[in-house]
Amino acid sequence: VPLLIFSIVCAFHISPSADFTAVPAVVNWKVMLNFLFWNMNAWDQSSFLAGTVKDVGTSFLAAVLLAMAMVVFFTSVPLAMGSLVATDTSLWT
Repeated sequence: VPLLIFSIVCAFHISPSADFTAVPAVVNWKVMLNFLFWNMNAWDQSSFLAGTVKDVGTSFLAAVLLAMAMVVFFTSVPLAMGSLVATDTSLWT
């Protein structure tokens, strides 16, 4: 819910000239990959649930695909909105 509210508020403050060209000059890849893999850590444990689900071939696959789509959507939309509002990368720290 907070990210949805954030996205709605940001939608009214997007600059028409803003695009995705605001990229930091230096990217700390080690920290970025550490956060990325730490956030995806629980996906490898989803196989524990497969034994408790009836008709694993259809329902478990649909649930995993829906969960992945929701994670991608609810992560990328607020990030896109925030980066389109604050295009000055010195404000990102």
